[in-house]
Amino acid sequence: TRSERTSQGRGVQPPQIPLDLSSGKTVPYAFVSMKKLLALGYEQPRAADYRLVYDCGIYCPNEQPEIVVLERLYEIFNLNHPKDYRGRSLSMSDVVELYDDTSRKYYYCDETGFAPTGFSPMLAQPMDAE
Repeated sequence: TRSERTSQGRGVQPPQIPLDLSSGKTVPYAFVSMKKLLALGYEQPRAADYRLVYDCGIYCPNEQPEIVVLERLYEIFNLNHPKDYRGRSLSMSDVVELYDDTSRKYYYCDETGFAPTGFSPMLAQPMDAE
C-alpha cells in the first residue's frame, strides 16, 4: 500500500518499468530516449507495456522542486536500493510517478534527466506477487 500523503509534503511512487524485457518480449522503445520514442511514432509510453515494480512513498517537503525529487529517486534506485526492492536500476525509458493530494505527474527517464510525459496508469501491469 502507498504511505499516507499529507499536506506538508508530496508522496512519491517510485518507478514503473517495462514489462517482460528480460523474458524476451520486444518493446521497440525499451531503453531509448524520449526523442527516439517520439520518432518511433509514440506520443507517450504505452502503459500496457509497463508493470509496477515497487510501491511506497517517500516524504518530500512542498518547497522541494520536482527535479530534486526525481534526482533523489534516481539515486535511490541506482545506488541505494531499498532492501525490499527487487527491480533493476532505474534506466532510460522507465516512468516515475510523482503525486500529492491534488495531482499526479509522470516522468520518462530520459538520456539526461527526466521528461514530463502522459501515462495511463490503469493500463499498466500490477506488481508481481512474491
